Amino acid sequence: EDVIVVGSGAGGATIARELAMNGKSVTVLESGMYHKLGTERRALGFYPGFFRNFVPGEMSREGTEILRTIMVGGSTMVTLGNGVRSLQEELRVLGVNLEEEFLEAGSELSVKPLQLI
Repeated sequence: EDVIVVGSGAGGATIARELAMNGKSVTVLESGMYHKLGTERRALGFYPGFFRNFVPGEMSREGTEILRTIMVGGSTMVTLGNGVRSLQEELRVLGVNLEEEFLEAGSELSVKPLQLI
């Protein structure tokens, strides 16, 4: 069975991997280009409008700053390796417990707490 996954960021890459590991033929579609990363200044340039507004994100109509990049790997390419458990408590309140998935991802990616001096 052939499957198309749209986007190569954290969500798309995870879904594509899981499907492929379960025997599916997967094609990933990505609208962004491949960019070789380098300096911090170069990374900031991947945020739309940064050099125009000197803020790394865009603003929603409601005034919320939106940080995203359009490139192969999505915004994972500029998150500095952070392994944040996004919306964990908010989803738990709704009856969605992702603890097992967070532990699996953390183990697979070797996520560890930052050791401060």
